[in-house]
Amino acid sequence: MKVVVAGMGYVGLVTGLVLAEMGHEVVGMEKDKKKRELLRSGIPPFYEPHLEELLARHTEVVYPDEWGGWGACADVIIVSVGTPPLPQGGSDLSQVRALAQEIARAGIGKETVIINKSTVPMGTGGWLSREIHSHMKGQRFLPRVASCPEFLREGVAFYDAFYPDRIVIGADRPTTRAKVRMLFEKIEKQNFEPPPTLERATGKRGRVPVLETGLESAELIKYASNAFLATKISFINEVANICDAVGADIGEVSKGMGLDARIAGRFLRAGLGWGGSCFGKDVSSLSHQAAERGYVARLLQSAISVNAFQREKAVQKLAEGMGGVRGKRVTLLGISFKPGTSDLRDAPALTIAQKLIDRGALVTATDPVALPFAREEGVPFSLVACPYEAMEGADSVLLATEWPDYLDLDWDRIKKGMRGKLVLDGRNSLDRAVVEGAGLRYKGVGR
Repeated sequence: MKVVVAGMGYVGLVTGLVLAEMGHEVVGMEKDKKKRELLRSGIPPFYEPHLEELLARHTEVVYPDEWGGWGACADVIIVSVGTPPLPQGGSDLSQVRALAQEIARAGIGKETVIINKSTVPMGTGGWLSREIHSHMKGQRFLPRVASCPEFLREGVAFYDAFYPDRIVIGADRPTTRAKVRMLFEKIEKQNFEPPPTLERATGKRGRVPVLETGLESAELIKYASNAFLATKISFINEVANICDAVGADIGEVSKGMGLDARIAGRFLRAGLGWGGSCFGKDVSSLSHQAAERGYVARLLQSAISVNAFQREKAVQKLAEGMGGVRGKRVTLLGISFKPGTSDLRDAPALTIAQKLIDRGALVTATDPVALPFAREEGVPFSLVACPYEAMEGADSVLLATEWPDYLDLDWDRIKKGMRGKLVLDGRNSLDRAVVEGAGLRYKGVGR
């Protein structure tokens, strides 16, 4: 198929390269000139494992300046532009609206299917079809729109794209669903050879489940999935705070809960809470959409509140452990919102750093891949590439992102360079015995 992917962010670029790997003819549309030039040169615009190799493997993918005739000859146009949060909690659809006008101006075929992979409020699919139609000249048909939500985790996005747990196809016409299913046929059947840099998934057999739904149901599945995972994380963090109060160990509690098949152990790790571009935005948006329809989503609001408190709780623990933070030096190990990505959006480390700075602390941070992006963003604290240098003279250290690089550090060496002794394990990932064996004071989350 001829596929145009509009928006070369995490979702669009990964999706486009995976579809190219499946043998489709892919065109990547990107409004940002700098990003286009990087892609044409084979340079990743962000960090994601396997991205550089897949870019080099698929140099046939083109990144044009203008739409030209690409849309008119496309079998499928994939919408993957940003839908950032609005101050009131809703979703900003300005990029989707602008894209609709571009598609209309460029022209589309009557059989072209527009697949929305951007996370959008329920009802956007129908609105998008009408919006494109309103800008079309001399064409009377309503464009065919489908919702095919993505479930990619940053850091393992290509794995998730090649080996998804499910494929959701939302559309009102059976013919539209059939065309979308054809696009992802090889992934559904798992009858492809994975690229050399990505091993075949183990433990997965047979076809990937495909769920065909209406447009609104597909749009809600994305929100509901992220809201559930976010709530599960907030729940275990709430329990961790109770553990701190009663003297229990959240690691033991989580294990005991996770052995129940109805609960399962994934997303039951206490820490600094969730971050990134999806969970906070999607939970807030879902709550906002419910409120617009007269329903108060109390559980979702609580999940957001608990998550915000986890960052404040970390600052409180640092202050208690150092006798206040004013004038104290705090080193953050990791600033990306999770390991395996350079993404700083809603990263807990950045919020904690700002809270510490507001209280008069001196903050230094290190990260294996995110430092260039943090410098470009102009963060208000010092950035040091070497973790040992970053911890020199520190009164306390906070593990904010559980990068593997930080899980086997030489804590005897760190102890000699630090001014203080407090190590706050914000992800409960360090070896407590090793840290304490070096003469440092270990403190975790709920343990």
